[in-house]
Amino acid sequence: MSPLKFPQHTVLNRVIAVAAAVLAGVSEAPRRAWRGAQPRAFGQLYPAGNIEMLYVVPFAARQGLGQALLEWLEAAARQAGSMWLTAKVSLSARKCFATAGFQVLAEEDVQRNGVSLRRFRMEKPLAAA
Repeated sequence: MSPLKFPQHTVLNRVIAVAAAVLAGVSEAPRRAWRGAQPRAFGQLYPAGNIEMLYVVPFAARQGLGQALLEWLEAAARQAGSMWLTAKVSLSARKCFATAGFQVLAEEDVQRNGVSLRRFRMEKPLAAA
């Protein structure tokens, strides 16, 4: 599970790195995120110490795919020199992040198109491991 090297400042190179890992068979997590030409899950690390997105389609939920992508993103953050990994996590994803060692810093309510959504600011130290 070693992520490929990529410049810390470009999102496009991160996408290319994941695609290259899939094609080269370097990492199981990104490869498992696809079924044929259909994505089952995706994640984005931006900036290097923050998980900007992590999503698993409902039919692929509870199969370990989210956990595998979290591990891959954590390895990429470590490689980039991050000391912490942070995320703003939905209620449905909270357990997955907690299982991966994230701690809740705060609970927030955000408004999206007139709907109130609960989310959690979470973090995980990377220095000790």
